Amino acid sequence: MYAFNTTTVNFVTPNFQITVRSQNPNEDISIYYDRLKVYSSYRNQEITFRTRLPQTYHDHNEVNLWSPIIYGTVRISPEYSVALGAEQMAGARACFFGDQD
Repeated sequence: MYAFNTTTVNFVTPNFQITVRSQNPNEDISIYYDRLKVYSSYRNQEITFRTRLPQTYHDHNEVNLWSPIIYGTVRISPEYSVALGAEQMAGARACFFGDQD
């Protein structure tokens, strides 16, 4: 985590580097990823911009790793701003890192 700024009311400015691991355990089938995007959310509200991962061919029995930096300055709802500030002061944050088209 490079930065996680919640000092401006109703805005959050996170800057994370995450590691995404994908494993294809299939013996016979390979996978081609045409579009993958990752982002972070807090209480089901996106708090980073969507970051696109490169197109990838995933051979059988192969593991792929990506380490994107996800970031953004995003407006969040007022109640989440208060809750996020309180969690940050307590030293805890519950964020979800996901992928989506």
